[in-house]
Amino acid sequence: NIKYILSDLDNTLVGYDVPTPTDNVIKLVEELKKNDLELIVVSNNNFNRLSKFCNPCSLRFLSDAMKPFKKKLKQYLKNNNININECAFVGDQLLTDMWCANKVGCISILVDPLQKKESKFTFFNRKIDKRIRKKYLTQGKLVSIMRED
Repeated sequence: NIKYILSDLDNTLVGYDVPTPTDNVIKLVEELKKNDLELIVVSNNNFNRLSKFCNPCSLRFLSDAMKPFKKKLKQYLKNNNININECAFVGDQLLTDMWCANKVGCISILVDPLQKKESKFTFFNRKIDKRIRKKYLTQGKLVSIMRED
């Protein structure tokens, strides 16, 4: 019953320094639409970054989402009449994306980051993230999804 794919932007859809949609993102959006799914970008990035990226593909987005806190995302979903039970959240960080998705109560899909290169703001979270991923993978509580770029 999934109708909406909520996705982080940086290192999930594109590298953190990619300002506009890539051909892969454009193809993804088209493929999702063919399957009656809508991609909505949920990011801690500012409005200017998100509008520059999302507007060419006519994507809806939530900027300054304040992940891992759930308040802004829940309000966005309510304001747009989106049922959380019809959403899956895709992200590359346990401490922001997955924590937020789980707090809100939607399906969470953790992917490996697209690039090793990251913003200075992500560096600290990634150190903790790597330890938790390794532990959960070893315990069988996490499944690793390999990407095809």
